[in-house]
Amino acid sequence: MEQRGTKSGERQRMRNLLLSRDRLARTLAANFTDGDLLVTLTYQAGPWPRSRELARQQVRQWIGSISALRRAKGMAAKYVYLLGTEQAGSLVHRVILNRGKESADMLGHPWPYGPVYVGPLDLSQQGQALASELLRQPIQVGHSPLPCARLWVSSRGIHHT
Repeated sequence: MEQRGTKSGERQRMRNLLLSRDRLARTLAANFTDGDLLVTLTYQAGPWPRSRELARQQVRQWIGSISALRRAKGMAAKYVYLLGTEQAGSLVHRVILNRGKESADMLGHPWPYGPVYVGPLDLSQQGQALASELLRQPIQVGHSPLPCARLWVSSRGIHHT
């Protein structure tokens, strides 16, 4: 016997995911430009965090160190980050970061857990296509979030439209 409300609950979950994608697309379009940075923080095979919350703490520490570097130079750090999962089950962070004067090596230096990939953000794609690609990882791999879990987090000063 099917549990009551199952289909409705699944429809609502998908609706929430689509609304999150649309809001992320609008937020990226309002706050970032071509040439800002798309940073991917990965983990080596050994030191994976024990929980998603620990992974969030680690990326917040990394963002804090980047913010401190930028504050010392009189710049602010604007960012949006997402926690995803790769096909092999390892966690990966994707961070959209405003352009700064630091080099790619400086961005990777405070991340001791694995390789860091830095590339330019390409907003020439349609905003929803980029948001769908960024949200694809946490949705498809089967790590659907808890009912109240946030899929992405932004810094203070980000305009949400």
